[in-house]
Amino acid sequence: VYKECRVTESLLRSNFGQGTGASIIFLLPTIFIHRTPIIPALQLILKIIILGSIFQYTFDIVNQTTGVLEDTINKPYRPVPSGLITLRGAKKRWLLTWILSPLLTAAISGRYAALWQLVWQLDVGFCYAWPRPNGPITRNSFIVLGTLALVSHANAIAADQYPDRNMDFMLRSALSIWAGMVAHLQEFHDVVGDKASGKRTLAVILAPSRIWLVRKVTCLIFV
Repeated sequence: VYKECRVTESLLRSNFGQGTGASIIFLLPTIFIHRTPIIPALQLILKIIILGSIFQYTFDIVNQTTGVLEDTINKPYRPVPSGLITLRGAKKRWLLTWILSPLLTAAISGRYAALWQLVWQLDVGFCYAWPRPNGPITRNSFIVLGTLALVSHANAIAADQYPDRNMDFMLRSALSIWAGMVAHLQEFHDVVGDKASGKRTLAVILAPSRIWLVRKVTCLIFV
């Protein structure tokens, strides 16, 4: 049990803010605006922590199983490059979590949350397992669909407990498109590992001088 806790912490650490943390932040307005009583609010937060961690785990285990070379350079503390688990052990966890995650999600928060969990797994599988298209457009498209899945997953968890708190699909879609348009900003600090592993991110393709130009233009438009 202790080892699995260490593995999970190491897996989720670097993406916690964009994964489980983002799901928690998404729910806070729902809790405070509607002045949710403390006990139901804590129940909702507990659900999102559990299911948000599962949601993130199903991505991180695939990303880190298929990206060992990149992690060895950029994030050597992760389970496989650090020796905490073997590559074979990572693949076993991948299979187990991908089978159990939709079932656990459905049991805790209903079929709509489970549906978005499955959409997320399909998105991850397409971009990180097979056929793994390589390019900045694919990367940004992955972020758009992934953000929509994350926001809709958290929304479904809240709506399962409070049906009147369902966020409009168009608003969720607009938020996801915005995230996809600025997604390339997070790639700039991983250029060395991305280049070594053959990833064709925008940061790898562009010259250093143009990277700064893209950063400035993106910030001026969207921030």
